[in-house]
Amino acid sequence: MENILLDKDCNVKLADFGLAKQSQPLATKCGTLLYAAPEVLQLKDGATYAGEPVDVWAMGIILYNLLSGAVPFVRAFDSYYDSF
Repeated sequence: MENILLDKDCNVKLADFGLAKQSQPLATKCGTLLYAAPEVLQLKDGATYAGEPVDVWAMGIILYNLLSGAVPFVRAFDSYYDSF
């Protein structure tokens, strides 16, 4: 939610969706895990992913958070963190 900003006229501005501007496939895990797309979390050595769909996924998580007041998949992330 830190990436949702308001300008002087209270218009909403989204910030830090930098993966979408990358034209080549990405190969490193980037971003906040709670907002990360499945393909980023399941990334194996040598695999790549496209930035645009990952940013769309993150915007969906933000929308869910705004509408429900909670972040989805929290239990799934608990087990993901336990795997380290």
